[in-house]
Amino acid sequence: MKNSLLILIIVMLCATGNVMGQWEPQTVINQRAISNQFVSDADGNLDPADVMQLNRILQETEQATGVQFAIVIVNEISEKWDIMSFGVELFNHWGLGQREKNNGLMLLIVMNTREWRFFSGYGVEGQLPDALLIRLGNNHIVPAFRDNQYGKGLTEVSEKIRKILIDRDKEAAVAYHMKYEPWWDTFQLTLWLVWLAIMGIALYSDQRKKKKQPKAPETKSVFKTELNAAGVMVLAPDKPAKTVVWGHDRLTRFVSLYFMAGIVPGMASYYDEVFSNPVGNAFIGMYIYLLLLSVIVQYKINKNANQVSADGPSRFLNLSGANNAMILRILLFPMAFLPYYFLYKKRLNRLKDQAIDCGQCSLKARPLQREVYPEYLSPAELVEIKEKSRDTRLYQCDEGHITKILFEGKLAPAFRMCQKCKTLTMVKTGEETLVSATYTSQGNGRREFTCRHCGAKMLVPFVIPVKQRSSPGSGSGSGGSRGGSWGGGRTGGGGAGGRW
Repeated sequence: MKNSLLILIIVMLCATGNVMGQWEPQTVINQRAISNQFVSDADGNLDPADVMQLNRILQETEQATGVQFAIVIVNEISEKWDIMSFGVELFNHWGLGQREKNNGLMLLIVMNTREWRFFSGYGVEGQLPDALLIRLGNNHIVPAFRDNQYGKGLTEVSEKIRKILIDRDKEAAVAYHMKYEPWWDTFQLTLWLVWLAIMGIALYSDQRKKKKQPKAPETKSVFKTELNAAGVMVLAPDKPAKTVVWGHDRLTRFVSLYFMAGIVPGMASYYDEVFSNPVGNAFIGMYIYLLLLSVIVQYKINKNANQVSADGPSRFLNLSGANNAMILRILLFPMAFLPYYFLYKKRLNRLKDQAIDCGQCSLKARPLQREVYPEYLSPAELVEIKEKSRDTRLYQCDEGHITKILFEGKLAPAFRMCQKCKTLTMVKTGEETLVSATYTSQGNGRREFTCRHCGAKMLVPFVIPVKQRSSPGSGSGSGGSRGGSWGGGRTGGGGAGGRW
């Protein structure tokens, strides 16, 4: 009794909002909320048997895939709406699709204007691209509706969508895929021709450069050396060796840069029911190509940097300098390069602990234990190590000669050189605004730096830029609550439609 009364109240409220037969998105009857059905046909355009069959197909689709598919048929919509804006508003008002997946799909039919349109959430656009939906509509909805066989057209198109989503019916997708659009073959052929042209130019250019053989990489020192008064050889890092990527390895360069680029037209030519957009496939191919190229470049950089390094510490500096651009590869391919980066950094630091050639004899100098550093380093140098502004390392050969390498510390950018004690231990300890900036003039202030070793202080002036007026933001509120018991998904307007 209570359920019957609830249904009667909802129908009466919807009928009240349906002025002169014109529906608003908020007044369309949501059968999911009333009787857990998927078809809304308040104007009675379908036979009850067709409605029952459609509900069965759409229910099977949701149970098997999670995709929430609704069919809405109305005689007329309010004049202030077109079918596109009406459908988007209705889709989002009901919340079709699961909230976290946005995997909703809605087919809206407006009888008086003879229009139909699919609306899809972002979560199903990959499986049901717009080109596929419009072909499904043109091949099933349009012919049947022209013969006034509304139930037949809706049943056929719903069944095809069910097969594509549930059975992954490749044949069903191929039959309506954009592969048969006129521009498809042209797009595919153009990509192949561009690739072949690039290959030809690269081969011709490489043949002309064969006479000029590049020089083999030379091993050179990356340290400035100085023997101090205490007889300790001090090595200060200089410019790292210039590391080339390809060098004289022309075959690898040709295969990596040019031949492997064939992935792009190859991927654009590939098709299945998932990878169903040739332009999107071309971008996927470009991403794969750049990923593989980045891996090869990373390998070549590391290999060539090792070839020009005489020992572990030199290899550390050369690899650090050669891999400054690794952050770009991490941003583009985080899943591939982020784990590698942490492993790479760990192994890179171990290079500092390898033996080096003693600068005062022909023997090898090996790293000293940290416990003996106070015997050879000044208090200021020990403070630098403690504050991590420098990572000083000591090495000793069998003759007793000491070599000191002044590596940069992890926190070096945060420190300044103290002019009093000449150590890299001066850090910012305060900031004061002297004149505030306005919208028409700059301000100024000063920063205080204090040496962690000798306690000396230094004041450094700085300029405060002119204030910028922020443009007023525009906000939008959401009116009312979402009707129905769908999953809370949304659409941005994806889909396709037409007329019959």
